[in-house]
Amino acid sequence: METVHLIDLASRNHLIKHLLKTQPVLFNHRFQSFDQTFYQETSTVTRLFETHQYILKHLDQFVLLKETLHYDNSIQQALSFLDLMDRYQLNLDRLPTSTALEQEKTLLIKLISEVAVRPYHTTNLVSKQLVVHPFYQELYHKYLLKDFVSVPLQQQQPTIRAIRSLNVRQEVSVMIDRINEEQPESLLILCGNDKYINELKRQESKLSFPLSYLNKSEVNFVLASFYYFIDSLVTSNMESFVNFLDINIFNLDHTASLIDVIYRYDLDFNRFKTDFINLDAINLSMFQNRFDQAQEINTVKKTVVTLQKMIQSINRLTVSTLVSETFSLFSSLLKKKQALQLKQALEDLLPHLTDDNYLNILKSSLLSNQKQTIVFSNYLVADSTFQPSYAFETCVFLGMTQNNYPNFNSMSGLYGESYVEKIEGFPSLMDRIEFHQQQMLSFLSCSKKLYIFSPQIDYQGKAYETPFEIDDYLNKNGISYESIYLEEPLGIDNPINNLDSSVARQLFFKDNKLLGSISSFEIFFKNSYQYFIEQGLRVREKNYIDLDVQTVGTISHDVLENLVRRYEKDYPNHPQDIFEFLEPYYLSLTQLYPSRIDFLKFSFERLNNSLSQTLIRLNRLEQSSSFQPHKDFLEFKYSDFKLFDDLEVYLVGFIDRMDTDNTNYVIYDYKSSFKKLEDKKLLEGQQLQLITYALVYNKLSNKTCTGVYYINLKEAYESHSPYHYTPTNGLSKTDFPVDKPLSGYTFNLESGNPLTEMIQSLKLDKAKTIKNLHNLEFYSNQFYYLYRLLLELLNEGLITRVNVDNSYFYFKDHERLSSWFPVIETISEEINRRYRIEENNYEV
Repeated sequence: METVHLIDLASRNHLIKHLLKTQPVLFNHRFQSFDQTFYQETSTVTRLFETHQYILKHLDQFVLLKETLHYDNSIQQALSFLDLMDRYQLNLDRLPTSTALEQEKTLLIKLISEVAVRPYHTTNLVSKQLVVHPFYQELYHKYLLKDFVSVPLQQQQPTIRAIRSLNVRQEVSVMIDRINEEQPESLLILCGNDKYINELKRQESKLSFPLSYLNKSEVNFVLASFYYFIDSLVTSNMESFVNFLDINIFNLDHTASLIDVIYRYDLDFNRFKTDFINLDAINLSMFQNRFDQAQEINTVKKTVVTLQKMIQSINRLTVSTLVSETFSLFSSLLKKKQALQLKQALEDLLPHLTDDNYLNILKSSLLSNQKQTIVFSNYLVADSTFQPSYAFETCVFLGMTQNNYPNFNSMSGLYGESYVEKIEGFPSLMDRIEFHQQQMLSFLSCSKKLYIFSPQIDYQGKAYETPFEIDDYLNKNGISYESIYLEEPLGIDNPINNLDSSVARQLFFKDNKLLGSISSFEIFFKNSYQYFIEQGLRVREKNYIDLDVQTVGTISHDVLENLVRRYEKDYPNHPQDIFEFLEPYYLSLTQLYPSRIDFLKFSFERLNNSLSQTLIRLNRLEQSSSFQPHKDFLEFKYSDFKLFDDLEVYLVGFIDRMDTDNTNYVIYDYKSSFKKLEDKKLLEGQQLQLITYALVYNKLSNKTCTGVYYINLKEAYESHSPYHYTPTNGLSKTDFPVDKPLSGYTFNLESGNPLTEMIQSLKLDKAKTIKNLHNLEFYSNQFYYLYRLLLELLNEGLITRVNVDNSYFYFKDHERLSSWFPVIETISEEINRRYRIEENNYEV
């Protein structure tokens, strides 16, 4: 019987040669190939959008979930659960209906099943003998193949070492040193992501033996490039055109940047060949510093013009004309040997090409031999999903982080454990946990010696977390992580070490002044090494314009600031009025991404409605407050402003909103997600912003600060559990914080003031007297020492990462602080008092 193989060629050849001769049918597969073999694929983006539109038309059938179903996340949860039911081959009639909420969740699934593409509803029948792995990525794989015979891999009790290195490069370097010392007879290296494979290839010359990379490709780049170019011309398939660019046999300039631009703007092939993005005609100033597209596009424009000319030079009237003219174009740009190779391949194919089959024939012929059958080696490199079919002397895991090796996740959200536990035939939580643990054990017991490598931080200084299951496994075996850091090349010290003071002053200071935004100083107290990377070395990730969370926050801030600036307290809240401020953003984004216009239209309508709801809540604030918005300081900038006269710290930023009357003022800060002030974070320097704003205006005016507050813009439906309900009232809006949008600290407010009704953290006794008002003078003293500590530590070049295990870490330095502050014990008592308040009250 013919065998269908779902694994890479190296392992397949080994199985056929060594194992299948003497053992029953062995199951071995690569996880990624499994669903592609048994299930049909579908476009997830189109599927989600069409399903969402269908559900919106049937909202009247829902009472409890009506508001929740406006959001993509809820629809995606339902689609994922429908797929899971199909994978387990469970009938939808088995879904629970014992409560009103369960009835609506079940109704949602059944409605979706009427319109959504169901790629897992009917599995592809595979009648041939299968070679798949004895252990599967998902539990439903086990059910699907329950009738096949499985030969499990023999488990071992390996000797284990767990090592933490600084980053990817050092992780691979340490691993190579260990392997060279031990010289194992066989080795399996599992890589968490492609970065490790690339780094291994870069450092492979240091190894005393060669490595074999599974799925290693030996592509005939000329033939493949020819096919991809033809396919893009005929089908306008941008993916094929990107493959053509990626091979780049003509050595075109800046193709990597061009591919990035294509993906960033979601360019389709027709748009690419007829026009190009003209950023000069699009207003990007509103996005502030959130883009670097202009420079990148200007870099690739010359290459685009060249490609457009190539595309337009081909006449596509007949198959023969298409192939011959494309060959003429290629041969004029290729080396003679390459042109002859392409000519030979096409001459063999031309007699078989007809109008209805030529693309399939070109694809199967020109792409058929991409995979290289490598000489089998005892030293293999694979990605983290590879499951070995035989034992190795040494196994190495590189990049052991939560992103690369995820933890077990129980069912959550709309279709959580309380729902699925009522479905007959659905695997129990214990079954799923046990299966996941078996998977992890299979990973960890395929060798005599096991190395687990984990990076500590990325190149921006942000910390990685290791998987819980791995940590638990190591703890049960009494194993701790070793921390090994290498010196950098060329004799440069490890960058985690502190800087020389003179170097630090060059990086962090200008004319002996420390300049920066408040948020950047917060980063220092959270992770001073990250501050060194971002603010000292100025290393940044690419920051493109897109309708992401950050851009939505920027737009929301801008709309609210403009409304207040124009109308003060009497601003309108009708969607058509708000859209006047949204429209410039909408037009710019639709010009950047015309292929996503439907998605952008839907998203801006939802944002418009969300802002309208926010303004309804803010109207309550305006009615409860005697303050007036201060127009002049909506864009309050203090680039040459010193908060404390004897500290050379100069702040840069702006205040979202400041309301004043004759004697008092209130500071407001808009937040796209729910946020509240916490003494612990304040006193550790991690929430400097609001209090600093108050201290700034305190210094510039004779008015008294009433309080500092966050105005949380996030809709209650998003921040609340989607199945928060009562049996009598349905989805309970009374519990939503719609009437109390203010979260922060109050310093000076009289009882009976209408504003007290809007402040979440305010505590009143039985006599309606305000309790536990905060003391701005206390925080002023604390912030003086925070900014002084910041100034001195940066002067000293301290950039080692600060691990804040205990509250108020900077007060541990009594020797330094006692010389500054003679009453430090009083401060410590106040800190402990406030910390007790935080522990004893739900909100401070």
